[in-house]
Amino acid sequence: MEKIIDREVRKLKDKGAKEMAVSVAEQFKTEGKIEGKKETAFNLLKMGMDVKFVMRATGLSEEEVRQLKEACTDRAA
Repeated sequence: MEKIIDREVRKLKDKGAKEMAVSVAEQFKTEGKIEGKKETAFNLLKMGMDVKFVMRATGLSEEEVRQLKEACTDRAA
């Protein structure tokens, strides 16, 4: 996905459009990384890992991990 975005950004001629496309691409990359961390955290919680461990492993906040733990518990019920 990143390669496709980078290739398309290089095709843009207008500097303003190029800057906006780069900004959007960076947002997608950041959001993708966050979603990946959340997915990893969710899987670790399902395996029975404690909140502190998951926080250290993923870099997510305690609140984010606790929300994922609640979702994990809700799905198990």
